[in-house]
Formats: sequence, C-alpha cells, structure tokens
Amino acid sequence: MTRVAIVEVDLRDGSRLRVNVISHDPYADIALLRVERGGLKPIDIGDSDGLQVGQLVFASANPFGANPSTTSGIITTAKASLGWGPTRGGEVIVTDCPLNPGYSGGPLVDASGRMIGLNVAYVNSRGISIPINSVKSTITALVRDGKIKTAHLGISADAINLPKRLANEPKQEKRAYSYWKLKTAVLLRGWG
Repeated sequence: MTRVAIVEVDLRDGSRLRVNVISHDPYADIALLRVERGGLKPIDIGDSDGLQVGQLVFASANPFGANPSTTSGIITTAKASLGWGPTRGGEVIVTDCPLNPGYSGGPLVDASGRMIGLNVAYVNSRGISIPINSVKSTITALVRDGKIKTAHLGISADAINLPKRLANEPKQEKRAYSYWKLKTAVLLRGWG
C-alpha cells in the first residue's frame, strides 16, 4: 500500500464504504483505517501465543470481491522464524491451508472463529500468516505514533575480489582476511 488517503471496503451485505487510511506499515503491509459507519461488528480477536501444531484453522477471504471463500487445514508450525518477511522478528504461523489468489490480507481463524493470524503468502504448499499478536503490536504503534519506528544499521555489504597476492597469502592469524584464505571479501560501507 502506498500513499493512499481513501480506499474502498466491500462489506458482507454487498455495500461498499469509502474509508480513510490513518496510517500504514508498508513493511508488514498493514493499514489502520477509520470507518465512519456504526453497526459494524468486528471479528473476535484471539491470542497467537498459545497456538499448537495440529490445531484446526480456517483461512477466509473475499478474493477479488467475487464471493466469500474459506479453506481449512492445520497449523504445521506455530512459531516459524524466517528472519525476514512481513514481521519484524520474522516470526510467522505456517499452515497447510491453501491460500488461493486473493487470500492475502484475510483472517486466519481458529475453530471458535477468533482471528489468530493475518494471511500473507502461500509458499511451497504452505500458508504463511502473521501472528495476530504481532498485528496487534503493529496497530498499537500505528495508533500511538502514527508510524512504525524502525532502526537501520547504516551499512551495506558488497562482495569484492581480493588481489591475488592477498588471496594466496599463507595462513596468518594476525590478518583476518587471509586467515581463512579467502578468495573474496566483504566490503562494508557506511552512510549517514
């Protein structure tokens, strides 16, 4: 989502609302919306900390505004750590629920109908969802600060070829680059 002030939301009764985008986290692809209509019932929110492998789950969506759709499956990994991706710590829920095109952004719910995750991808026949507790944390920060505060290390890395005389030097503990007898090295550059 990029710089959109107003979006349209389709409701179950067939009506369409124009809603304001208050803030968003582009990294997690989560937006905070303001709906100016009463009488709407939000989904019940669960707790993703107590999820168990083998637990029955349902992935719901309204792909492309066509018809509501649901797939079912089980949790195959309750807390997978990717180290990258849509959550800051990289922690996701992995299921065997097929997430068809258009399921991204839909809820992952438990057998009681409580939202326990936000569906984001389907990779190698596995559904990937952001745990609802991570979503709640992101929304709390968006409400409080209007944005997600992130830190950056301030360096980038590039592989470079070492000169032959350095790459072929005998092992010397005093020089880290030749101790491992590297043929390439990593150049670190800082920025402000």
